Amino acid sequence: MEQERLWKLIVLKLTREASEAELLELQRLAQENPALSLYLQTLGQLQTGSPDGKAGPASDPGQWTPEEVGEAYQRLMARVATGETTVDESTVPETGRAPGRDSVNRRKTSFSRRGGAANGMLTNYCKIAWRNLLRDKVYSLVNIGGLSIGIAVCLLITLYVTHEYSYDSFHRNAGRIYSVDAKMKMDGGDYFDYPLVSYNTGPALLREDPDVESFVRTPASFGENPIITNPQSPDKKFQERGMLFADSNFFQYYSFPLREGDPGQVLARPFSIVLSERMARKYFGDADPIGGMLKYDSTYIFTVTGVAAEAPSNSTVRYDFVASLSSQLSMPAFKPHREDQAVVSSGNFATSILLKKGADPKKTETILRRLAALNPDKSDSATRYALLPLPSMHLSIGGFDQSNTKYLQIFILAGGLILLLALINYMSLATAKATLRAKEIGVRKVIGAGRPSIARQFYVESALYAGIAFVLGFILFRLAQPYFFDRIQLSIDSSFLYNPRVLGMFLALLLATIFIAGSYPSFVLSSFNPVTVLYGRFSKQQGGSGIRKFFLVLQFSLSVGMIISSLVIQKQMYFFRHTDTGVNRENVVMIRFKKDISKHYQSFKNEVLQVPGISKVATGRDELYTGYSIFSVTTAYDKTPRQLAALNVDDQFVSLLHIKWLIPPKGGEVYNDDHKIIVNEAAIGGLNLPANPVGEYIRLGESRLQVAGVVKNFVYSSLHDKIGAQALLISKDTAIGWGDSRGVLFARIDPHVNIPTVIESLRRIYTRYDTHTAFDFRFMDDVYNSAYKAEDRLADIFSLFTGLMIVIAGLGLFGLISFSAVQRTREIGIRKVLGASVQSIVSLMAKDFLLYILIAILIAAPVTLYAMSRWLENFAYKISPGWELFLGAALLTLVLALLTIGGIAFRAARANPVKNLRTE
Repeated sequence: MEQERLWKLIVLKLTREASEAELLELQRLAQENPALSLYLQTLGQLQTGSPDGKAGPASDPGQWTPEEVGEAYQRLMARVATGETTVDESTVPETGRAPGRDSVNRRKTSFSRRGGAANGMLTNYCKIAWRNLLRDKVYSLVNIGGLSIGIAVCLLITLYVTHEYSYDSFHRNAGRIYSVDAKMKMDGGDYFDYPLVSYNTGPALLREDPDVESFVRTPASFGENPIITNPQSPDKKFQERGMLFADSNFFQYYSFPLREGDPGQVLARPFSIVLSERMARKYFGDADPIGGMLKYDSTYIFTVTGVAAEAPSNSTVRYDFVASLSSQLSMPAFKPHREDQAVVSSGNFATSILLKKGADPKKTETILRRLAALNPDKSDSATRYALLPLPSMHLSIGGFDQSNTKYLQIFILAGGLILLLALINYMSLATAKATLRAKEIGVRKVIGAGRPSIARQFYVESALYAGIAFVLGFILFRLAQPYFFDRIQLSIDSSFLYNPRVLGMFLALLLATIFIAGSYPSFVLSSFNPVTVLYGRFSKQQGGSGIRKFFLVLQFSLSVGMIISSLVIQKQMYFFRHTDTGVNRENVVMIRFKKDISKHYQSFKNEVLQVPGISKVATGRDELYTGYSIFSVTTAYDKTPRQLAALNVDDQFVSLLHIKWLIPPKGGEVYNDDHKIIVNEAAIGGLNLPANPVGEYIRLGESRLQVAGVVKNFVYSSLHDKIGAQALLISKDTAIGWGDSRGVLFARIDPHVNIPTVIESLRRIYTRYDTHTAFDFRFMDDVYNSAYKAEDRLADIFSLFTGLMIVIAGLGLFGLISFSAVQRTREIGIRKVLGASVQSIVSLMAKDFLLYILIAILIAAPVTLYAMSRWLENFAYKISPGWELFLGAALLTLVLALLTIGGIAFRAARANPVKNLRTE
């Protein structure tokens, strides 16, 4: 007992944990028992000796590798056990002070004076970390593999998020540019974004507000996709979507670089045009485009005055062609868009203003609203006007495609969770290995290593692991980048990857990974009590066992939550595509036509009907699911204005799409009377009409329309919103009235026919009637499904993220069960010798892990149910998540866990117990 007590007191003194009373007791025991001073001599040799256990000058023991420390410790203890070590009284001072302490300090001081101590220590730490990495390849593979996957996902999400939040920040005056935004209100409806104002709004603000430095207007295209032709190469004729008209200062106002041309002159004259580099190559090849001619819609000749660089992918202003706005003054097609534009009001022009440095945008907003109030048209009085900073437009304006940014926060959360799982794996396995490195840490502390130096050592190891994982993660990121951005239908310029903001985010991610990965292991491992460790009482319950169980539960809770979420999203998407929308969309092709065809529409329609495989045709003003008219209406039963959505269609529309009648019209009166209207079921309640509204009148502006029939509700927009009051305005001959400008032909293709052959026949008929406009068609199913592209992207990414989280959680479970099998080698061997079966040993090893996984499932299920219920609130028509989704997620998780646990446990249970016990 005295030997044990003396050993404990020595360790307490060397680690500076001994009290004054314990120091006095150590001195007394050494004086009373000279034979026990052998322990003092042993520690003195550890402090002043070399790795071979011999006394004498050597390198600082604090710089030894774990292998060298372990060898020295084992050799010295072997010499103690065999009595080879003799007492050297010179090493046992009367004061009981730890032997060799002064020499160690002197040697450390000398080493510091020579310089390079810190570098030498860092080098040794790196060597230790590298040796540990190579010694346990399975542990290293699990840690680095899981961490690299998490880092790759986080790099993808970081690039995506940084790109989305960097929109328009590349303009040199981005902080002073504001978009003029209008929020309009329909009678009986809510406000909606309409970021278009009148032609006069920009000039009026420049005239009335001294803080406005300049402005730029770009008119809305309203779906016009002109035909552009190179007169010198008539075969180069294309329908273009990227045509933009702009004020003459466009390239001075924005920071789009010109490759050729003067920014102040390229748009100074009417019918001048600037091409993007891609369009210049498309129409002029390798020839110089400057001075070349392009024909617009076979009517107007534009002169090429400049070539601009492609707009960056993070620009809200997109262009292939930029033409001078003054050109439109001579183009009758655009005259209606400029009429009544002498006042500040809502209109047809996207307008942005540049404020002077230090100007207050709130003051300009006040002036804008004052000017708008002067508008004599009181119908615009409910419109609200505001200024939006240019960099926030991409995420703020409803007029832009929000499908990529709609679930931006969800992507950030999912990416963060995946990296967190990977870091949890690292920390969990690092602390699990603590029991194998406990003696190393205890000896290091005894020979003078402080807790900060041990913590630094493990931070260096974490940095090495994280550095390797980051390199591998970056390689995975580059390989997965095309697939990931293709799935979310996003294009990011390759140069954006090297943007300083992106590189800074990547560096921050690396540093955060190192900090988080190293924090907990260094805290746990550096806190081991050397008295307990070297006294032989360290157990596997020490070193963070409870934290590892918490990590395991957290990992699988997140994984189960992701599985459930993914199943809910997939089921909701299935519901979108397969629920009865009241319309038969199958094999219905929609062909847009313009004025050239509308002049001869009946002949065109009749020829389409003669195409083999076409069973029926109908006509409408707009494609279904892409647009409809909105009217403010009243009835005799409700004088409050209500919104009524309306589709302008012909007499074949209802039958072609198999829309069902609730109250069919009598005879054909509805098709021959422009004062008749068809309403849907929702209109009965929405407009407060009687249960049978046939014969009732609806006032639409100055017109009184009589209800002739009622159709059952059908989806005319999307399932995001509840089906509202809606009407069909039916004309028997659609070429009369609204058909003289544009329209859509609906054609149903018979089943089991060669669709490409039918489409080619339709194209030939189309080109005979319209030689200027490209043949443009879409299938109704595709248009309907495009309304859910944001949810499609979310489902794809969630499925991908769920799979990655399962892989990472599986790697973590694999590492822990593998470690557990190694740790319980002796126990398994003894159990097998005593007659335990393989099944019982596998069951014994698996039950603890499965218990915590079951706890994870019980935690994840209600939390995920609540979260997904909130997500489903975004849809007017939705599924009800049933118990089968949670049961499926639970079974999938348990099966994967059982396969992982069972495989390793079975291999451990099948091992030869004689070999294991001999090794032990």
